[in-house]
Amino acid sequence: MSYLITHWCDVPAKFFSEERIKEVIDCGINLVMGSYDVEMNRKALEYCEKYGVKYMLYDRRIHLAMHEPEKMDEYISALCADYKDYPALHSYHITDEPGADKFPLLGKIVETFKKYDPDHVAYINLFPNYANEQQLGTPTYDEHLRQYMDIVKPELLSYDHYHLLTPNRPENPVNIDDPREAGIYAAAQQRVERAGFYDNIEAIRKYGLEYGVPYMLIILLTEHGPYRYLRREEISYEIWQTLAYGCTLLSYFTYWTPGEDPVWHWRNGIISADGEKCQHYWDVQALNKIITPVGEKIAATKSAAVFHVGEEKEKVTPFTGYGKIRSISGGSLTVGFFEDGSMVLANKDFDNGAEVTIDTDAALAIFDGSDFVPCGNTVKLEAGGGAYIMVK
Repeated sequence: MSYLITHWCDVPAKFFSEERIKEVIDCGINLVMGSYDVEMNRKALEYCEKYGVKYMLYDRRIHLAMHEPEKMDEYISALCADYKDYPALHSYHITDEPGADKFPLLGKIVETFKKYDPDHVAYINLFPNYANEQQLGTPTYDEHLRQYMDIVKPELLSYDHYHLLTPNRPENPVNIDDPREAGIYAAAQQRVERAGFYDNIEAIRKYGLEYGVPYMLIILLTEHGPYRYLRREEISYEIWQTLAYGCTLLSYFTYWTPGEDPVWHWRNGIISADGEKCQHYWDVQALNKIITPVGEKIAATKSAAVFHVGEEKEKVTPFTGYGKIRSISGGSLTVGFFEDGSMVLANKDFDNGAEVTIDTDAALAIFDGSDFVPCGNTVKLEAGGGAYIMVK
């Protein structure tokens, strides 16, 4: 099973070309997202097949099917006929952050897609746990997830949670192409973190495992509104937390930077609004090279348990021993264990590295990107970084 990395905000139609799709892929993204007309979607599918990656598409007939349910079969059958035989097709993008009142309709949409194309995923993304009761349409977030899984019956559980904030984000445009200047800008911003990140991923993992579907977090990348410019270490932190929790897909918000907006003031995605590479292109490209082989290993096994080392105020389980590991010390960590005997150590500190001591009599081997190599009982983690270890 492969580890899929995707994104939001695709290459705009006016910029669309094979070279631009290749640019997405060269960044380390292997599930390209696109929302074009039929001809352009087919071109994108051909390009993705050529370069050995998958494609998630949006077609306006999905919108029509949702708003004209009496014609749902007509729209979806024609849509699937246009795309289902392309080898690069992975999924159809249905909608984003629906309330519970939409679940019966979405259940019917998913059922209809499976009728006409049983081999590809109907993709829906959910609210984070900081959405209010009116947005969720349920009294609690847990009930929102339960209803979604029971009524919609998705093949993939996806959500977003953006918690790295700043109250001091300037309103004026900021262009950061130089890594040094990007670091100065980031350091100048007051850091604030929204509560609930771990509560949210705990709930998603719970329902993903209970219903036997893969689960994915869309992580913050593009600066906008109250969300700050992220350093590479902060992006790395977000990624390694998803790996520790057993996510077998990853999505970035966003690839292309949306255009100027008087409220959100979008800045510094992976590609700028006018089509230039931002510093985040190089950050994400470097991180994807590191985490993709780890993700492929995790996608081939199953999350068994997740613990935390160090102080944590959310609803998590402190580590007091698991399997052959008696104790883990040396920082603020998330520790994910997997059924194949492997584990992920993820550093929750994105400002400082950690020297982690693992108390065990078992032989440990650390993954170097291609194979497991023997290591001692002390493992060094970079700021916001992680390690993938086999307990033998």
